[in-house]
Amino acid sequence: DLKVACPPLQPHQEAAVFLMHPKSPVTRLLVDHPTGSGKTREMVHILDNFFDDPRPKVPIFPKEPVCHNFYGELLRWPNKYRDYFSCLRPHCAARASCSQYWRLRREHMWNLNHLTDSELRSICWELREVLEMKGCFFMGRMLKAWRQDFKRRFPRDPFPAAPLRALRYTSAGGAHTVLREQDGLPASALFKIGFTRADGNVYSNKIVIMDEVHNLVRTQTQFGEQLSNLRSLLSRARGAVLA
Repeated sequence: DLKVACPPLQPHQEAAVFLMHPKSPVTRLLVDHPTGSGKTREMVHILDNFFDDPRPKVPIFPKEPVCHNFYGELLRWPNKYRDYFSCLRPHCAARASCSQYWRLRREHMWNLNHLTDSELRSICWELREVLEMKGCFFMGRMLKAWRQDFKRRFPRDPFPAAPLRALRYTSAGGAHTVLREQDGLPASALFKIGFTRADGNVYSNKIVIMDEVHNLVRTQTQFGEQLSNLRSLLSRARGAVLA
């Protein structure tokens, strides 16, 4: 039913979304919500707040299936990242929204239950690829031609100021933090954006939203080295938002 509005946020979600905003003085926030309280939707709204912020968005989750679920929720709830994706992958948007004219359902929750597991995985993979904005940046700087081309084709639709990529805790403290020996720059294209050699911290100037943050302080695990590295980098990050 096209007349059914998207369910509003609950008060506890509104509080976190209000505090984590580019205009807010809050840059560090620990949120304690029970299971089933809508944490992922809350994360989607917080990331949407920073859509026009030039710092890369790095949501971090315990395991790969949870990363996949995050992209499913990003597809489900109204947000500017979904709009951007829908512009570039209209066939995926039409399938997910059950409408050939996805813009008519821009402000609606998209019920994804009609999609098979295979279809949902495929669309979520496309969503991840689009939001990484591969080819849109060179040496950490956005190519003006990319933005100009998008605005020429979709003048009324939003264009993100930086990529978004969901990571596992282990990879967030592992391969993605490596600096290249030849030039001291991050090996990961995502982390080149906002990086400075003087600082040397790949998490400086990033928007980092962590799910189940207690995983960050685990010690009895085979991934202790990666988690320790991630803790150290996040604690020393400058110009970052952490939640």
